[in-house]
Amino acid sequence: MNGIIIVDKPSGITSHQVVTMVKKILKVAKAGHGGTLDPLATGVLPIFLNRATKLASFLMNGTKKYRATMKLGIETNTQDSEGTITAQSTCIPEDHELIIRTLNSFRGTVEQIPPMFSALKRKGTPLYKLARKGISLDLKARKIQLHEIKVITIALPLVTFEVRCSPGTYVRTLCADAGRKLGCGAHLVDLKRLQSGSFLLDDSISLDQLHLLADQNALKDNLFSLSKSLTALPTVTVDKGVFTTLRKNGSVCTPHLDTTSLPSMQRGDFLKVTCQEYTFIALVQSHINWQSFSALPDNTKVWKLVCIVNPGENTIH
Repeated sequence: MNGIIIVDKPSGITSHQVVTMVKKILKVAKAGHGGTLDPLATGVLPIFLNRATKLASFLMNGTKKYRATMKLGIETNTQDSEGTITAQSTCIPEDHELIIRTLNSFRGTVEQIPPMFSALKRKGTPLYKLARKGISLDLKARKIQLHEIKVITIALPLVTFEVRCSPGTYVRTLCADAGRKLGCGAHLVDLKRLQSGSFLLDDSISLDQLHLLADQNALKDNLFSLSKSLTALPTVTVDKGVFTTLRKNGSVCTPHLDTTSLPSMQRGDFLKVTCQEYTFIALVQSHINWQSFSALPDNTKVWKLVCIVNPGENTIH
């Protein structure tokens, strides 16, 4: 079985534990998740099965969307409800418009300092392991994009909102930063991922449903569409000769292409390659910068084949 299954992750377990459970349920040899969710969080967790694990590294760079609830008046060392209380305040603002304006003030490109209790690594060691030993590091702020913030309900001290953001955003840090700006502190108490790139909550199934589908051998119809997962990538159409060379050699060199065939892309970018004579889609990675194409010597490798997707059968090769 090679494909992608979208699990609606339950609260209380790690993303890695979900992968272990999926492997056991489906009896697959290889699986990996895309976009780690904290144990507290629920929602969209793509699980890549067998050959589809090749797709994980670049399909998780899309926009994320979350529904979050923060509690004003309490700060914790983990910035969520699983941590130890570090500060409390009774001066919670009652002005709903002030709370909405404060959250909206974070929209756009902002700098965010990652939490110590996170899976980010320092010299190979996850930060949360250092934090559990009482070690605190001076972490550098990272630029993130908060595209949209929409407050859903305010029932003080709880505020529920939705945020659409770039990869690498910590919603619990957003809650902590907003609490500090309001002067009362805050922490995250509930988080559900609604979207991760092409993967939506509507496409997900629960672990209980996964058990039933596996027992009924009906899982194939619930695998996420591989072609749909690639919709955000740029597409280039080539002739039969180029496509055949790509499939046979696993790469394409400069003599096979001209500048009109290439989208403006940089080294390391991914794109889809199609051909009118075939229904297959080739996923390739660029080995060059488009601007330098005309100056490259003959036989320079332009694209490297990552995999071939068969949209009709929803399979990967």
